[in-house]
Amino acid sequence: MKKVIILGDDSRGLLTRTVVSACTAYGGALVIDSSGLYETSEKPDFMVLCREHISGIGCNGVIVFGEGDRGCCPDLKASGCIAVADSGCRRILSSLIESGITVIGCSSSGRDTLTLSCRSAGRVILSLQRTVRTVSGKVIDPSEIEVRCPEEIPLYPVCAAACVLLLNDVPYEKGYLFETP
Repeated sequence: MKKVIILGDDSRGLLTRTVVSACTAYGGALVIDSSGLYETSEKPDFMVLCREHISGIGCNGVIVFGEGDRGCCPDLKASGCIAVADSGCRRILSSLIESGITVIGCSSSGRDTLTLSCRSAGRVILSLQRTVRTVSGKVIDPSEIEVRCPEEIPLYPVCAAACVLLLNDVPYEKGYLFETP
């Protein structure tokens, strides 16, 4: 099972709902959050763990940090994981970089690893700016990724959900489709 940890989502839970929607569309999710445990399919491919902090978590998968300073990351020692973070949060980025963990920065800035190329009604084109290695070790070269999703989903949750799929080897060549979370 592919492991995804979401840290520090906002009170509306939009990041979590978007990532769970993406995982559901591409194999299903076993979700563990503050309200308990539930599955979105009979044999889910993804385990999504939602937490406010990282203490005591080991991960061999993808860790998605909430926007801004919501996801805290002191003493992050999760080997074998790849972190996805909003590049606008310098505190989290510097902590992750200090820990030696691979970080995928996401935003509309051309300096990030995954950035916005264009957005139109129900469609987002993301640009993978540099080569990345997936959780399984596969190398993905720079490319564009189409995501079809509702317009009301903000950029960072779209980027984070696309990263979760990309980093877990879900083929991106034909684009991704996210339902309304």
